[in-house]
Amino acid sequence: MEVPKKISAWMGIPCLAVSSVMSVGFWPPHLRYWFFILIGRREDEKKFGSGGGTAGSVVAQFVAWGLVIWGSLFWLLIITAISAGLGHLCIGKAEAYLRYRTWKRTGHTYRLNHKGEKVTHDFNETCDDEFPSVLFANMQIFFIDGPLWVKLLAGLFVLIAFRILDGKRKLGLAKWADGKTGVWACMVDDYFVALQVSCIISIPTMLWCTVNGRPVFALVSTLMYLFGIASFILPMIVRELHRTR
Repeated sequence: MEVPKKISAWMGIPCLAVSSVMSVGFWPPHLRYWFFILIGRREDEKKFGSGGGTAGSVVAQFVAWGLVIWGSLFWLLIITAISAGLGHLCIGKAEAYLRYRTWKRTGHTYRLNHKGEKVTHDFNETCDDEFPSVLFANMQIFFIDGPLWVKLLAGLFVLIAFRILDGKRKLGLAKWADGKTGVWACMVDDYFVALQVSCIISIPTMLWCTVNGRPVFALVSTLMYLFGIASFILPMIVRELHRTR
């Protein structure tokens, strides 16, 4: 039987708190209940950690909306970089602590998530991968100099598209990274999802910036589009090359 490395509570709990980024499992019961009513899950509010990815994405989107209203692309990039850095530093210890705590309680290292699946990494309690990814996916909204309601609506589209592409049927490099284990895989699969969402939103952004004389922003949107397309199709190209050898 595998015995996980012991992680003390003084190390594991702070890392778990950072990695949870206000995950639903740490919300007050009544707030957790209404959140699950809102997203259509009436029973899951009793399960610790359930809906953590959705909660982390929603919290990130509210942060992005606040920065859109403030009009600060600079602080969006700073908060994205800091949260991603903290995620890489803390998520490994947080998940090792969850595995050790589970082993002490049940005698095995896997855990059942809210879907009933056995997982040994990328637990529902940790959502610091979704948080910086959603912020990054909102970046191009700042390129558009339109009415505030258009930017807020674009942010809602980003949130919905991210949760769809981050669901069971991930595509391209996001699906490839999701099948890996380790700290980098927990974080990077959502980075690819953010890049794919950016690819979608870059089409109108690229056109708007080109027409309105914003060549730098148009160039950034073009690069986002190209990298996003690559993240969709690169695994298919690699598979085809291997097949035709």
